[in-house]
Amino acid sequence: MEDKTLNLTCTVFGSPDPEVIWFKNDRELELSDHYIAKLEQGKHASLVIKGVSSEDSGKYSISVKNKYGGEIVDVTISVYKHGEEIPDVKPHSSDRVREIPAKPAE
Repeated sequence: MEDKTLNLTCTVFGSPDPEVIWFKNDRELELSDHYIAKLEQGKHASLVIKGVSSEDSGKYSISVKNKYGGEIVDVTISVYKHGEEIPDVKPHSSDRVREIPAKPAE
C-alpha cells in the first residue's frame, strides 16, 4: 500500500564474502533516504523502501556474487493506493533465480 515501508530481505552467503547489488527494472538502484540497502553480519541483505508510491512498482533484483560466481533473484513489486482492490497475483515466469558464472582464472 502507498506510504508504507517495504522491506525486501534475503539470506546471502559465500566465501569470500559476496558483493551485493540491488536493481530496479534491470538498472542499478541509486541508494538514498528512500532506498536503503543493508548487509548485516555478512549474511542478511535487505532493501528498505520508505513511503512507497506507485512509482516504486516494478521488478527488483538482488545480485550476489564473488569470484566463484553468484546468483540474481528477481521479484515483482506492485504498490496500490489505500482502498484499491488488490487483484489476485500469479507468479510471473520472470520471477526466478539466475546464475552468474564464475570469473575465469587469471
